Amino acid sequence: MEKLDRRSIMVILNPTSGGEDHKKIMGELLYKLKNYYKDIVFKITEKQHDATKFAQSACDRKFHSICVIGGDGTLNEVITGIAPNEYRPKLMIIPGGTVNCLARVLEIPMGPMPTSAVMAIDLERTIKVDIGKVGDKYFTYMLSIGPVSEAIHESTTESKLKFGPMAYFIESTKKLREDSMKNVRVITDEGEFEGMVDHVIVSLTNKFGKFEFSKEKLDIDDGYANVFITTEDDLLSRMSLIGDAIWSRLEENEAIKYFRTKKVRIESVDGDKIASDIDGDKGDYLPVEAEILKQHIEVFLPKEK
Repeated sequence: MEKLDRRSIMVILNPTSGGEDHKKIMGELLYKLKNYYKDIVFKITEKQHDATKFAQSACDRKFHSICVIGGDGTLNEVITGIAPNEYRPKLMIIPGGTVNCLARVLEIPMGPMPTSAVMAIDLERTIKVDIGKVGDKYFTYMLSIGPVSEAIHESTTESKLKFGPMAYFIESTKKLREDSMKNVRVITDEGEFEGMVDHVIVSLTNKFGKFEFSKEKLDIDDGYANVFITTEDDLLSRMSLIGDAIWSRLEENEAIKYFRTKKVRIESVDGDKIASDIDGDKGDYLPVEAEILKQHIEVFLPKEK
């Protein structure tokens, strides 16, 4: 097997993500990387935005690659540090958080321990993925508004460590019984929608975990996003939507408005203060505008099965 050029890689670790011994992860990673890279630099985050600063530094210094060990929030910070630059290092993702949306889409092993992802990554296999841009923020998976997004914001660190992804489900079931309709305007390349909505979801892929919630093939590298708008908020309708998501037919549901677009704008018609969600973190209040940056970041993939 021909090795990569012996260049540099920056490893950015969030020590609060996941529950595994991080010294073990870093030891496994060092063992894997030392045959491919001449210089391996480790950076440990201590506070918010550290990962963004480290990633920006890796771009400035022309590192060949960045490896991020952490959850969706840490990955989002790294993407924010990489995306604005003309030179962007290749990205290796070692999932260590609660959901790890992009890692799941790329079929990077979730565990039970992050070391399984370390061993699975193929350093000679990559894909260039789309990135969403909202103002000066970026997302790798989803921009949304609605009660499920609000539930994610209200899930505590303690509950996520205790229950994992079930923490979001527990909070979401509380929100499902609330009246949360919002009067919004959604403008896309394919047309506009204005009216009362329960959720607006702008997704870079049609996949959530193991489920593909649309029959239409939407790759993560084609420059388009799915926009799903749900217009009913009663419990029966919401349960119906869950069923249609499982059976990959959301775009056929009469309570769903569906668009495929490269750009989208979401506005509050009544001027209400409505917060957006970006990959599980609270984003800006409406109005927000998102554009899809096609094949903007090159990511390492796991070995072919």
